[in-house]
This record gives sequence, C-alpha cells and structure tokens, in this order.
Amino acid sequence: MQDTPGSIYRFNKEEMDSHLPPPTTAHEVTFPDVLFKSELMGEAPETIFLCIVPQNYKDLQMEMTPFLYDKFIDMEKFLLIELEKLNIKLERLPDA
Repeated sequence: MQDTPGSIYRFNKEEMDSHLPPPTTAHEVTFPDVLFKSELMGEAPETIFLCIVPQNYKDLQMEMTPFLYDKFIDMEKFLLIELEKLNIKLERLPDA
C-alpha cells in the first residue's frame, strides 16, 4: 500500500495485529509476538503504536533521515496527548 511519506498513524494492538503478517519461523520473534505471549499469560499491557511512514522503504538504514527527524516534532505532540490520556504528567529534569 502506498502512503504519503511523513503520515503519522495511531493504532491500538488489535488494529496493529490486522496489519502485521504472522511470523514465518519460531526464531522470528517480534514485539507483537511478545505482546501476544503476555496476553496468554494474562499480563498484557494496554498498547498504543504511533507510526510514521518513512520517505523511502527500499533503502532502510539504521540512521534516521533528516526527513523523519523533522517529523518527530509532530510525533512528540501525539505522544504527549497519549500520555495525558493516561494521566501521566511529565517533569523537566534540571540541567546537569
């Protein structure tokens, strides 16, 4: 599916599950697999995924591109909204 680079999405666990393929081997363990196993144990936390569509899927590297780095300002706003919904208040740490 093509999407606009820089688009930001919010998924709960059930919505995210519908977008992920199942693992192909027992050695292919992903974060959603860990969440699934924690559900089986009755210890799954409520989980929200905030995702940004990258500019280029084909040339994935470990370094963040300037394009994605610029999108993190918007992502931070969404994260703060989610934390506020959970009544989590942030404090600024004093300068060292």
